[in-house]
Amino acid sequence: MAPTGFVSSHATTGRLAALTTIQVVGYGLLYYAALVALPVIASDTGWSFAQVSLALSASMMVSAITSIPLGRLLDRTGPRLVMIIGTILGGMGLVVVANARSLIALFAGFLILGLAMAGTLYGVAFTTITHRYQNQRNRPLVILTIAAGFASTIFAPIAAWLIESIGWRSMFLVAAAAFFIVSMPLVLSSMERRWDLPTELHRDNSWSAIRGVALSGRFLRLLAATLLIGVGLYTATVNAVPLLLEYGFSFETAAWGLGIIGAGQVLGRFVFYAIPGRRVPWIQLSLAGGMSALLLLLMGVVAAPFIAVAVIVFLVGAGRGAMTLVDATAVSDRWGTNNYGALSGLLHAPTAIALGVTPAIGVLLAESLGSFSAMVIAMAGVVGLGAVLGRWT
Repeated sequence: MAPTGFVSSHATTGRLAALTTIQVVGYGLLYYAALVALPVIASDTGWSFAQVSLALSASMMVSAITSIPLGRLLDRTGPRLVMIIGTILGGMGLVVVANARSLIALFAGFLILGLAMAGTLYGVAFTTITHRYQNQRNRPLVILTIAAGFASTIFAPIAAWLIESIGWRSMFLVAAAAFFIVSMPLVLSSMERRWDLPTELHRDNSWSAIRGVALSGRFLRLLAATLLIGVGLYTATVNAVPLLLEYGFSFETAAWGLGIIGAGQVLGRFVFYAIPGRRVPWIQLSLAGGMSALLLLLMGVVAAPFIAVAVIVFLVGAGRGAMTLVDATAVSDRWGTNNYGALSGLLHAPTAIALGVTPAIGVLLAESLGSFSAMVIAMAGVVGLGAVLGRWT
């Protein structure tokens, strides 16, 4: 048995603050700034909104696929080299997007951003915290994700303001400089080259041990439930800007709506602790998914006034925030911390690949169903199905 009281010497307040800052800046500049810019890129270049959305989707798919080998690598080593490379790629990707004069160049830039997200954001951060803190991982996970929940709240309005002021291309150049200048010193000063785990925690990292869990019925049901809930929630929320534009709000107001979803995620981190069933993980999954389904239904039918819409999207963000922690602890709560990176990568890669196409899925579904509000209502049903399936995980 692993020593339950073990905590790494790298599990310090300063290093947690550095890792948290990297997440806030990374999500804000690598993802949310791009998300806000999509309608403007399409309008300015003449490329369709579906095409530019697909570029962002491709970046998320690359990030998801890369997370599988990265997860196993992180289990065996430390996060330093991975995050250095990821930070360099993040700056490069933003510069390429800023200078894209063709769809091929735009896709190339977003694919580079996908590699950067895999090497710097939640997958690496959750693995780092799980290895550093072991059985004391929940509190630092909550702290990190509470702060990261403000990424869209902070950066979506800033990105919108910069786009209005200097244009989307210059906004991406500013984002590239800011990301590299902030993140690289923090990575170099705070991320370890190797885990300092005691001998008792050096367990079987073979593929056979990983497959024994990954091919079990419980793991596969968990994968399906998180896939349905994740796809439903993200398809609805990443299309919040066009949804609110459809409701008749201005571009800046719609950007604030996206930011409000991010603020709601902070509440969701606290809700995670309030959900009963800490020793029965399926209860957390089903309750969080069920509440999210109901809130998405409201998001799809309430179009005014803005205060009512804002409250609903805030609560939808809370559901998404709670699910972030439910997902982050899904493997460790059921199978312990051994091979966390590899198993977590395998669990979340299919969901992340699907999430990669959620911006485009949302647009295509909205076109097929006749409106973004109808798309959100459909996604409420998908999330509800995942919540029901969660009972058997």
